[in-house]
Parts: sequence; structure tokens; C-alpha cells
Amino acid sequence: MSNSKYQLLMAEFTEIATGRELKISESETVTCKFKHEDCIIEDGARISCDNAIVIMIELQDRSLKADLLGLNGHFDVTADGYIAKLQSGKYYYIRIVYNIEHPLFLLSKMNESVEIVTNIKKYVDKYVVD
Repeated sequence: MSNSKYQLLMAEFTEIATGRELKISESETVTCKFKHEDCIIEDGARISCDNAIVIMIELQDRSLKADLLGLNGHFDVTADGYIAKLQSGKYYYIRIVYNIEHPLFLLSKMNESVEIVTNIKKYVDKYVVD
């Protein structure tokens, strides 16, 4: 996604989501709380995914000690995303979404992503042993 397109999309998205305008530079990442989840939205071009947005949602749970990477094979749980453990030691649900042209489409993908994370947490509570 071109830098100016990313900037405009993020400005319109934040205005729809929060009612406030947010100006970002082409190299900035948006971090936010979305439906009580810590989220990161980044331009996919940074990781060679042109015309894409990367959505990352932290899978935070103080009591969780299980290795969540094993869930990546359960596509009924992770859908079209995957779980990664970053250098910080934190787990994130990561989803790369292509061809986002409108902020309402991004908003719907954010809603879907948070719903998937909610389902992952329910699955972990029910089936994964620490």
C-alpha cells in the first residue's frame, strides 16, 4: 500500500472508530485498544506485503503458560491468521488483510479479528492445558 494511502486510511479509520482525527506519518504504526484488546495496525509494505494491512492483537492472559503456537494448525480457531511469539515473549494473533480500500472494510476486519481472538481465548480455556 502506498504510504499516502496508508496514512489516509488510518486517519479515516481512527475518525470513524473514535470520532477523533489522527494524523500519522508514513513510517508510524497505529496502536490502539479496540473492544478491550491491545491492537497494532501496520502497513503491510513494511514486510513486503504490498497493498495490505497487518493486524496484530496481543493474546494476553496472566495465567497462560501454554505454548500457543500449536494452535496454528487449527484453522477452525485461527481462521486466516496465525499466532506468533515475538522476541518480547508475548503472543500475538496476526492477520494480513489485502486490498483494503475503505475504512469501514478495515473496521469490519478489526471486528472479525477481535472475535477470532475471543474464540482463541475460549478455545484455550477449554482445551489447552498449561
